[in-house]
Amino acid sequence: MPDGRPAAAGTASEPRPVEEFAHRDGRRPGHADDERTEKRARGPAGRRESPTAMTGERSTADDGLSLDVVHDLLSNRRRRRMLYCLYRYANPMQLPDVADQVTEWEQGSSADELLDERLHTYTDLYHTHVPKCADVGVVAYDQHQDTVELDRNAAQLRPYLERAAERDFAADDAAPL
Repeated sequence: MPDGRPAAAGTASEPRPVEEFAHRDGRRPGHADDERTEKRARGPAGRRESPTAMTGERSTADDGLSLDVVHDLLSNRRRRRMLYCLYRYANPMQLPDVADQVTEWEQGSSADELLDERLHTYTDLYHTHVPKCADVGVVAYDQHQDTVELDRNAAQLRPYLERAAERDFAADDAAPL
């Protein structure tokens, strides 16, 4: 400070104080002490809701799935096949076993012969389809056991899934539902 005046806050020599970024009521942006934000982030009984619940894309688990969410979930053939598999077999299932069945339905031959396709299916289920369904309470995934099972909102999908199965599987195929 060659001229004897203090450097202005925010100059290269001195970072701007946090207080300059505070809201008028004293809260700092993004700070966890915002009680209103915290209440919105929690659903009934104080349980944490997913980000999609906070944006209104779906209602809370007590109200069920919106039609938009149902159609979004069932818009992907691989995701529908994952759900068919979970409805057809005892739950929980090992995710690699689900990937095997989905691969067989997609390719029309044994998953043992299709190692690359089976790995691709497993990766796609693990990174895309299981998390999407888990976010809305349709499936539950246990990462330690690598198992997936139907969850609290799965029953709401069954009538729609049954109709989709009629389209997805030829009349001579054994429909999964």
